[in-house]
Amino acid sequence: MQPNTLALVSLFGAGLLLAVTTNLGKVASTLGVYPLAYLTWSLVGACVILLPLALWRGRTPRTDRRSLEYYFLAALLTVAGSNLIFFSVVGRLGVSFVALMYALPPLLTYAGEI
Repeated sequence: MQPNTLALVSLFGAGLLLAVTTNLGKVASTLGVYPLAYLTWSLVGACVILLPLALWRGRTPRTDRRSLEYYFLAALLTVAGSNLIFFSVVGRLGVSFVALMYALPPLLTYAGEI
């Protein structure tokens, strides 16, 4: 597969998974699950999948103090904070709008790179 094709497929795959996550967030909110609880369990699930994969590949993350500070701040600002905002408003704005907010930035980034 050519690099451009692989990038495009990866981009659409990531957008699809983000949209599914948003839909599951809406289902969770209608079932009475708080957005913070849903976010916590989804991030824990991702860690349970990704850390053993990294260990299996021999690409363990660094665990010195500076790296752990960076991991914490980066996760808070880029993953947890934005997802908490999105999951909190999905009941008010609707799944379509939030999924669109997730999916468009990577697609626009790709379009800008062409």
